[in-house]
Amino acid sequence: MHKAKVLAYWLWPWATGCLLPLVSLGVAHAEVAEWARARAQTLPAEEAPPMALASARSSASLFSAADGESGRTLAANSAESGASRASTSAAGGESGLALAANSAESGASRASASAADGESGLALAANSAESGASRASTSAAGGESGLALAANPAESGAPRASASAADGDSGTALAANPAGRRGHLAFNTAFLQYYAGNADLSQFDQESGLMPGEWLADIYLNDEQVGRESVILRRGEEGGEVNICLSPALLRKLNLTDEAIDADALAEADCTPVSLAIPAATAEFDAGRQRLTLHIAQKYVQHSARGYVPPALWQDGSTAAFLGYAFNSYYAHNNGMSYNSQYLGINSGFNIAGWYLRHNGSLNRQSGSGSEYQSLNTWLQHDIGALGGRLLVGEGYTSGRLFDTLGYTGVSLVSDEQMLPASRRDYAPEIRGIARGNARVTVRQNGNLIYETSVPAGEFVIDDLYPMGYGGDLEVTVREADGRESTSLVPYAAVAELLRPGAFRYELVAGRYRTAQKHSDQPLYLLTWQQGISNLLTLYGGTQLSEGYRAFLGGGALSTPIGAWAFDVTHSDAHTGSQELTGQSYRVTYNKFLRQTGSYIALAAYRFSTQNYLDFDQAMDYRDWYGGVGIDPVYLWREKSRFSLSLSQDLPTGWGQLSASALARHWWHRTGADLQYQLGWSSGWRRVNWSLSASRSRMMNGLQDSNLYLSFSVALGDQHPLSLSSGFSRDGEGHYGEQLSLAGSLGERQQMSWNVGVDHNDYSGTTGSLNGQYTAPWTSLSANASIGSETRTVSAGLNGALVAHPRGVTFTPYSSDGYIVASAPGAAGAEVTSYPGLQLDYWGNAAIPLSSVYQRNLVTLDPTRVENVEMDSTMQSVVPRAGAVVLADFATRHGYALLLLPSSAEQGLPFGSTITDEAGNNMGIVGQGGLLYARVTETQGQLLATWSEEGKARTCVLPYRIEDLESSTPQHQHYRCERSQ
Repeated sequence: MHKAKVLAYWLWPWATGCLLPLVSLGVAHAEVAEWARARAQTLPAEEAPPMALASARSSASLFSAADGESGRTLAANSAESGASRASTSAAGGESGLALAANSAESGASRASASAADGESGLALAANSAESGASRASTSAAGGESGLALAANPAESGAPRASASAADGDSGTALAANPAGRRGHLAFNTAFLQYYAGNADLSQFDQESGLMPGEWLADIYLNDEQVGRESVILRRGEEGGEVNICLSPALLRKLNLTDEAIDADALAEADCTPVSLAIPAATAEFDAGRQRLTLHIAQKYVQHSARGYVPPALWQDGSTAAFLGYAFNSYYAHNNGMSYNSQYLGINSGFNIAGWYLRHNGSLNRQSGSGSEYQSLNTWLQHDIGALGGRLLVGEGYTSGRLFDTLGYTGVSLVSDEQMLPASRRDYAPEIRGIARGNARVTVRQNGNLIYETSVPAGEFVIDDLYPMGYGGDLEVTVREADGRESTSLVPYAAVAELLRPGAFRYELVAGRYRTAQKHSDQPLYLLTWQQGISNLLTLYGGTQLSEGYRAFLGGGALSTPIGAWAFDVTHSDAHTGSQELTGQSYRVTYNKFLRQTGSYIALAAYRFSTQNYLDFDQAMDYRDWYGGVGIDPVYLWREKSRFSLSLSQDLPTGWGQLSASALARHWWHRTGADLQYQLGWSSGWRRVNWSLSASRSRMMNGLQDSNLYLSFSVALGDQHPLSLSSGFSRDGEGHYGEQLSLAGSLGERQQMSWNVGVDHNDYSGTTGSLNGQYTAPWTSLSANASIGSETRTVSAGLNGALVAHPRGVTFTPYSSDGYIVASAPGAAGAEVTSYPGLQLDYWGNAAIPLSSVYQRNLVTLDPTRVENVEMDSTMQSVVPRAGAVVLADFATRHGYALLLLPSSAEQGLPFGSTITDEAGNNMGIVGQGGLLYARVTETQGQLLATWSEEGKARTCVLPYRIEDLESSTPQHQHYRCERSQ
């Protein structure tokens, strides 16, 4: 008995791990022969088994071992019509093994093994014939088990397996057919430690063991999620295998090539199995995880950038409305005078069929005056995916990419880089190279690995690097399969105007100039285009037109080894009413990171404008001035030049970083200049951080201001972070100021933050302050109070939104332009991870602000505090459009957890018995030891167990009663069959 188990444990993994792969792959006879020959050469002479290899019509080989431990025989026959036979016998031995392979077009392979008074026998046979049969037989006399396996990859074949056991416990036969019609599987119940004799595994007789029906599943292609769809499982003809059906809509989302899809098979049936729809693919459906995984060679998948999400997956969202609010009330008392004010800012929206209506406004009320509502802007928007842009009708603002930002009322069509995968946004160089064979390509920047991939022989292109800041050349290494390496440098420095090769941006606006001043009725037309030509060059241009004004811009951007440059010229013609003004403005920007010294020129820009150059806003001011409209003369000043510079320098480890910035502006017909500059140093040691900064500014009128500021902060807490901060300042007139504050957070998820501080300066004396913020599941609350020698202030605020959607109305503490509504009926109190304080409300809904549009957003719920509810999945993936309100539905099961145990071993239900409730709903299956777990909705009732025994259906009624209605843990009860038939 013990030896039989040991032998079974040894043979089973060896057979399945080593032999079945050979069988399933249909190894050719020559490969088997070569393997046998190589195997014999590796063994000592006394251990090497004889081998017979023949090219004639038949050949045979026999090897036997008397009272020995093992015998092995391998035979291969390449005859057109022949047979290979191998037999092994072991008298009183422990095992016998036979393997045979036949590649004949019409032939048979047979293998037999017997064990007299032994413990086990194993036989395997494979036949690659187009019309043939594989047979394996095993017998065990007086033994405990017999196992037979047979596999046939033929399109029309009948695998057969038989096993017999005399006076033994069980006999099992397994057959697999990987092509065409699949065979049946029968599981050896001897491997079940308890209740094996009456185990019912009929549900798993089919190879997949799947139940027909419609499943909401996550779809993965080569282990990358492509969406979440309803998947239909349907049983084939004559009660055959359950097939996974693929719909044309689902196939479109897989982004496969036309070569991969069999269009004729799709057109013939409404349920097309994966093997017919995509012949080159394999499919795995995990019912427990509700996941469908498709595997296919990469050549059948259309090339896409990292992070690419097919536009077919972008979700318009549901019909919904929302109202975001930001309310603040302020009160101050100073020297016997009181002042109070209230402010309410709103952003609202209504969505229907992919069209999004928006309105922003504010309501103000101050002491001594009434309330006033101001409408900021209202517009309607809709995505134009084919153009990679968005249509907007109403009140909007220009993008400010090439010309200054302007308000308008009209129509616009603007490209949106958010529609591109993150690896295609902004600028990054395209890397090209040649591999002599299969090679590994790595890309490093400043010593850090940022990209790695495998490429085949020939030319390769890497065009999906993520944006990497403004500088740092790329080191590209190609490592060939033979170990040879080649390294090259790709210059990388970026300015805002640079685009990737082939990338573009555009903006088209037609409307009227919108501003708070009186010239808002002037027409405005804007057109811009930016085009990436190569790694080196980007070209761009545009025009602004209005009544009496026109401007044209043209320029280019370069990425070179000495840095990134951009240069453009803008020409303007303005008719101001009394004169014609024509001028030009020249702009240069530069960016470079010096790796050798760690110096970073973050941005350097210079603009020079001729005396009569006017931008659009200035031209409108001049028209109003000459038209008699009161305008502050400062708006009529014309800038002559502007220079800005920003530098940073990394210091040796532990010494921090230095930074410097400067700005200088000169004006036509004005003496002097506006100057601002600042120096700073920041560093830290362990939990202590500090910074020192000095700034000075000098205005054109001669006014100067200087400041010196030193600050320290110390992190004190672990579970609940605390931070102690202090600061010291001195201005140019010698006045000092000191600040000291302590800040921290509370709550399991730090949903509450607070700060207490004291401030002293030579102007207002000493002031103490206290403020806090709390993020509740339905809103965000804030409060502030301060007290000084002569001043007292108090303020309070509320921030959040109200979202109406198909599942109801939901309050949220977050205000956004769009939302993901997580809906899990009955799971009130479940927390939304990554958003402190946000929970599902009484109706099981939560509104989550959009964080990443046109990309996959993973919504995760934590149901640990939810009682008597189970969730099929705690994660959902959605791909919202900008402005959408998208539903993320979570399937839940309500009721009481019940764990049923048999009253005795004899009363245990067979393993694999199907359990249903009184309404016929599937509740699961019986596990080992007769254990049954179910979640029931009623406090008392009956469950029905069904199984098959000797070809007859059997049933058993299991009554239950829930005693503790408040418990969230499974309630244990014992059962015995009330009725059986």
